[in-house]
Amino acid sequence: MRRLFFLFSIVCLAALSACDIESSGNGDLDGYWRLEQVDSLNGRQGVAYADKQIFWSFQHDLIELSNLHDNSIIYRLKEENRVLFLEQPCMFDRADGDTPITDLEVLRPYGVNALQEQFRIVSLESEVLVLESPVLRLSFRKY
Repeated sequence: MRRLFFLFSIVCLAALSACDIESSGNGDLDGYWRLEQVDSLNGRQGVAYADKQIFWSFQHDLIELSNLHDNSIIYRLKEENRVLFLEQPCMFDRADGDTPITDLEVLRPYGVNALQEQFRIVSLESEVLVLESPVLRLSFRKY
C-alpha cells in the first residue's frame, strides 16, 4: 500500500510540474472594456461614446479595438510605470492575414490619434478605467 501511494504521488507531481501557467501581469487591466466617454484635454467638449458600441479588449501584450460594424484593430501593448504604449496597429483578419494600418483616420473613432500612441493610466478600478493621451481622456466601463 505504501508503494502504491508513493508511486501515485510521484505521478501526480510529475504531471503538475509539466504544466506552465502563463499570466500576463496586466492585473485588472485584462478584459473587455466599453468606451463610454472621450474628453478633449484642450478645452473642447467631450463626446459620449456609449451608444457607439466601441470596445477595447486587453489580453497579455495585445489590445483589440472593435465595434459591431467593422473589422477589429490589433495593437501590440507594453506597459511601464502605468503608461501604456500601443505599437504596430493592424487590421485583424484571420483569413487573409493582419494588414498594417497606415491611415490614421481608421483609428480616430476608437479614441486613438497616432499610429504609435501612449496612454497614461489615470484610474484603474474593478469596473472603471480612465486613460489619458496627450490630447484625450478616455473613460471605460468593464463589460
